[in-house]
Amino acid sequence: MNKTNWEKETCSRCGGTGKYSSHILYGRTCFKCKGAKIVFTKRGLVAKKYYIESLKVDVAEIKLGDHIWEEDGWYKVQEIIKNGTRRSFRIGPEYIANPYETVIRCPQDENGKSCNIALGKKVAEAHEYQAKLGKHGKVLKKYLDK
Repeated sequence: MNKTNWEKETCSRCGGTGKYSSHILYGRTCFKCKGAKIVFTKRGLVAKKYYIESLKVDVAEIKLGDHIWEEDGWYKVQEIIKNGTRRSFRIGPEYIANPYETVIRCPQDENGKSCNIALGKKVAEAHEYQAKLGKHGKVLKKYLDK
């Protein structure tokens, strides 16, 4: 979504080359890392999921001017289209997002405006969470509330 430092490691399948055995349809690209040479650790995956879940809001909360995440980037909501109980968003000249119940919204400041400062705070919060995880992606006992 944005530049973050989720924990990663060298791909164990291809050894960090991004290539593996030859396939007639897919060439030599490693299926595990998709040619990236690195993969998320379990800690990194859990922290990334925690981060994404912290950004999800109910579709009914979206208003004009909010920034929502769609596949490849943040887009500003330019129009809200109501079709019965369903809501869609025009986020570009011809593009309409059709979310179901939740959507990923850029965090907002105290005035209700989407901003990078609030986004940075969410990333920092997720990094703190990652630091509390063991290598298997579970919160270490010393951090559990008793």
